[in-house]
Amino acid sequence: MNVHNGVCVPLIVESVMRRPCHGRTTIGVLHVFQQAIRQHFIDEDVRLLERLARNATAVIQNAQMFREVVEERKSSSI
Repeated sequence: MNVHNGVCVPLIVESVMRRPCHGRTTIGVLHVFQQAIRQHFIDEDVRLLERLARNATAVIQNAQMFREVVEERKSSSI
């Protein structure tokens, strides 16, 4: 694979708690690579990728919260 350029953005979870030990946590990185020769990412590409990363992070966070609720219900019904 011949990669000519790429953009990486972090997947950041913003904590809703206002404690000193909480805040922003990076849970991953979203990478996009371009194989086309002589094409570059523009600012709009980066903004769209950042928006996609925020949406992906929200989906991941919601899935984790759902899993925690399911596990909690399983343990409380035993």
